[in-house]
Amino acid sequence: MLSGEFKHTLDAKGRIFIPAKFRTDLGQTVMISRGFGKYLTVYSVEEWKIFTSKLEKLGQGKQARDLQRYVSRNCKQAELDSQGRINVDASLREFAHLTKDVSFVGMTHYVEMWDGEILEAETKSYDTDEFDALLEKAKAAASKIGCGELFGVPCGVFCIDADSIDDEIRTFGKDLFDLAVNVNFCAVKDDICA
Repeated sequence: MLSGEFKHTLDAKGRIFIPAKFRTDLGQTVMISRGFGKYLTVYSVEEWKIFTSKLEKLGQGKQARDLQRYVSRNCKQAELDSQGRINVDASLREFAHLTKDVSFVGMTHYVEMWDGEILEAETKSYDTDEFDALLEKAKAAASKIGCGELFGVPCGVFCIDADSIDDEIRTFGKDLFDLAVNVNFCAVKDDICA
């Protein structure tokens, strides 16, 4: 499981050490993509396949295709060198404003790469009361649609039947996604909600 925060320095060639604690879980080859904020995501190849297969199950509507395109188009594969470093593509470094001091944050199944100053500013704005309100809203929505335990595992799958979604629950799912909460919102039939 990927957790904790570690800091490393990006060199002039765009290389950076993957924290030793993360290397075993991430493997020799990693997938680096834009996040949904000013950060990058780093996945093992196995976790990347799981993530993208969930995106494919969102369907072929315009928003689903746009999301799939955003994720796939902005993804680069990188190999760890003998010292445990990866080379971060210039376009990805520019997107996340990575210049020197980089923070790696373990997010259970993947890692976020942040510019140190941007992450510091982001975390100063956290309001734990908002987190409590979001969790209460999640529990209420899960109860409303009969999901059972929503946060029973570190990264659960929020399973619902697409035919029974009302506007309130659609908005809730979008809020979860927009806030990058570590829950996979799946507006799909029961076939993946075992």
